[in-house]
Amino acid sequence: MSSPCNRNHIRKYCWLINRSGKRDGWLPIDKGQEQNIKDIKVTYHSLGPGATWGYLHKVSPCIPTLRALQRHMEDEFKTVTRGSRHGTPAKDADVSKLTEQYVKSGIHEYQAGRHLKAKNQAEDYLTMGVIDLERQGTIDSWWDSRSYPRSTVELWGDGSNALSNS
Repeated sequence: MSSPCNRNHIRKYCWLINRSGKRDGWLPIDKGQEQNIKDIKVTYHSLGPGATWGYLHKVSPCIPTLRALQRHMEDEFKTVTRGSRHGTPAKDADVSKLTEQYVKSGIHEYQAGRHLKAKNQAEDYLTMGVIDLERQGTIDSWWDSRSYPRSTVELWGDGSNALSNS
């Protein structure tokens, strides 16, 4: 049987974690770990699902700093923040808030006599971008950096009997 001192230590230090440092920032260890995994694989990934263990080892210590920076920037610029907790979606409230922001910005207001500069037609950036992808060889370069020979050898048991698929 464990002593009250051990039980109190486990209750106080082992079941919950607090990554934010805020008084109400405590959450269960398994939920915190799931959030860490999401941050590593989704929120702060740069190599996608092809990330190596070496890369994950390198980037994982940076995630608390990246998370703090993200929250700081969201607070400074008063942007719509990412949710740090799950909740019931409120699409009506979200659409209302977005509509309010558009109206407040005045970006969609009609201004009589306003014309596009130089010509009366907007640039076709989509077509220009596709042409640049072809001319500059961007797609070929992208493919060359991702295409490599793959082994067709399968090892069974202790590795002494290799079978080839080719």
